[in-house]
Amino acid sequence: MQRTARAITTLTVSAFLLAACAATGTGGGDTSTSASPASSGGATASMPAASGDATGVQRVDIGALAADPEGFANQRVTVLARVDQLLVDGAAFLTSPSASEEGQFAVVIKPDATVDKDLREGAVVWVDGTLVGFTADQLSQAGLDVTPDQLSGFDGEWVLVADAIRDPLATDG
Repeated sequence: MQRTARAITTLTVSAFLLAACAATGTGGGDTSTSASPASSGGATASMPAASGDATGVQRVDIGALAADPEGFANQRVTVLARVDQLLVDGAAFLTSPSASEEGQFAVVIKPDATVDKDLREGAVVWVDGTLVGFTADQLSQAGLDVTPDQLSGFDGEWVLVADAIRDPLATDG
């Protein structure tokens, strides 16, 4: 009798937790409707846009951004990123979904960006910005004084131009 009651309680709690996760977009539910515009089928490409997000931009999983950067080109996004390597005296850094060179891209911080957290290697930050092509012209059009040569040999095709760097543990969003 006790086994049955415990099993029912465990199943009820598990169902409640799965429903809560699916509702917030953190797992368990079908998030395929929030895929990037250029993705086609299969895996989900991004997390749903955060409702009430203070920045007003779409939150995107860093793995989805690295896997399909063209699907997010010239769009404002928010991504949770780990600082893998600092570049250009802290004005840029490299990040990736796996803290390796696979899927790695550069984040370049605009001179007038809001920076609410000190950057150091290993730090995790929210990055609000726009994904642009990695050319001198596009970097200049984005308002950056950084050239591709200054990014320590980074040879990716895309750069996330940051308007804001935020602390994920901050209480205000």
